[in-house]
Amino acid sequence: LITTTRGDQLNEWKQQFARVDGAPDITKLVDVVRHVKPNALFGLTGAGPSFDREVVEALCDGCPKPLIFPLSNPTCKAEITIEQAVEYSKGNLLFAAGSPFPNSEYEGKTVYASQCNNMLIFPGVGMGCHLSKATTITDAMMIQSAFTVANFVSAEDIKMGKLYPDLKFLRTIGKEITLAVWQKAHEEGVAVVPPPVNVRKAIEDAFYKPKYDTSPF
Repeated sequence: LITTTRGDQLNEWKQQFARVDGAPDITKLVDVVRHVKPNALFGLTGAGPSFDREVVEALCDGCPKPLIFPLSNPTCKAEITIEQAVEYSKGNLLFAAGSPFPNSEYEGKTVYASQCNNMLIFPGVGMGCHLSKATTITDAMMIQSAFTVANFVSAEDIKMGKLYPDLKFLRTIGKEITLAVWQKAHEEGVAVVPPPVNVRKAIEDAFYKPKYDTSPF
């Protein structure tokens, strides 16, 4: 637990998250979960596995259906597998991982393994910046990209427990993010090249198409 009293010198980016409410200095993850009672657990260590049964059960004691996001790559470094998360939570969770996992089941109910990965955003951000010749990638451009991804998740998807769009939509998402980034870059005054009248055609023409000439020489 990050506090101002735990005895070390907090760097700048930790200081804004430090507890100043007299919270005890806790070092074990399971004790932090029991004390804080969070509704989400995000793994960003790159050193998994680290979310064991005791941690997940403590998480579920404080939240009936928590978010469990083991985001570390590769798969062998993920903080927990979907099978373990589903077993320990008795299927009461929303799951997304940085690595691909298959869907799982609990008592006949499918638990979806969404993939939370920068591959959903970065291609479109890169193409949008390339086409606009943006001089800066602003926070607003990244936020707009995130909203664009979210718009591909329907109410029905959320009802089923899917948190991110299927990867089969990756190219379509990339084109929409390219559009959003280009427009936002223009609005913020960092685009050297403004969006043309037929901006969607410009994006379509610029997108790489993996088609090869198979005719004999």
